[in-house]
Amino acid sequence: MEINKRFSLSVREEMRRQIDEAGGNEVFFAGLIDSEGMVISVSACARGNADSVPVNFSEARTASVLIHNHPSGVLYPSDADLMVASDASEKAQGFYIINNSVSEVYVVMEPIKPTVTKKLDSDETAVYLSKSGPLAKISPYFEERPSQIELVKEIAHTFNDEAVGVFEAGTGVGKSFAYLVPSMLWALNNKERVVISTGTINLQQQLSEKDIPQAEKIIGKKVKSILVKGRQNYVCLRRLSEVGAERDLFSDETEIFDKIASWAKESKTGSKSDLSFLPPENLWQRINSEADACMGMRCKFREKCFVMKVRKEAADANILVVNHHMLFADIESRMNGAGYDDTAVLPPY
Repeated sequence: MEINKRFSLSVREEMRRQIDEAGGNEVFFAGLIDSEGMVISVSACARGNADSVPVNFSEARTASVLIHNHPSGVLYPSDADLMVASDASEKAQGFYIINNSVSEVYVVMEPIKPTVTKKLDSDETAVYLSKSGPLAKISPYFEERPSQIELVKEIAHTFNDEAVGVFEAGTGVGKSFAYLVPSMLWALNNKERVVISTGTINLQQQLSEKDIPQAEKIIGKKVKSILVKGRQNYVCLRRLSEVGAERDLFSDETEIFDKIASWAKESKTGSKSDLSFLPPENLWQRINSEADACMGMRCKFREKCFVMKVRKEAADANILVVNHHMLFADIESRMNGAGYDDTAVLPPY
């Protein structure tokens, strides 16, 4: 049963043929797997003798799984096999050993199954905003907008095709829901992070506090969304403590400072926008978070750091709401060497 689950019938026949043509000696194969982990195609990349076979690393580079036979029928890996298997695991590749008749397999290393993209049905996505959809039922002033329906379909196609889409729509079309609904469905279906970037913090607030909660009601699913601002928008607890030790040096602002210090003890976000008043800029610049002043792991306030909390939340979010400055700072960081698989200014998206 194991061999039937691991290899398609046509692949088993092809490997037997290649092994026979090699006189029963060892043959090195590079295989590709489907979403279920079954090897659906192989290519014979190298041939050896009864005891060993060279690894064709050029062919192996694009393989899902590396396979070779042991003519002896003893399928346990040699030390050389284990070294190759270890190297393969670093590249998310599997490593199998088979017998000459391809009736048995020993799995040294499991391959990583390829990700299957769940595409959006553009018509079904558009129904959410149509006269027969959930928005019509929960909004007493609903009016179907053909241009909004057309826009949401185009955005769904853009996700499906991994394309670049540029759309322009006037006031009243309902742009926010037209991109929020497909973005949220795509993020949930494919477990991918989607970034929504705006020009202003005010629009960020509107999306986070009003539009996204309403869109959750429309699609009937909860989505983890995080509003991510530049670190200068958050109070730094270390700098706040240091300024507090010198509060008598700025007697004209001690009352305001005390209010901020009291707020920081209770605040869940530490964001300036959550203050009930606008602090003087010269005071805020002395206590806000700055990259150059950050002590990182050496900071005694790191467990309570508001910036670190947002970063942790962002790493687990479906939707990130940011502004253009932060988005382009992230892109610049990645282009300058940070790469595209790890966190730069933002987590990967």
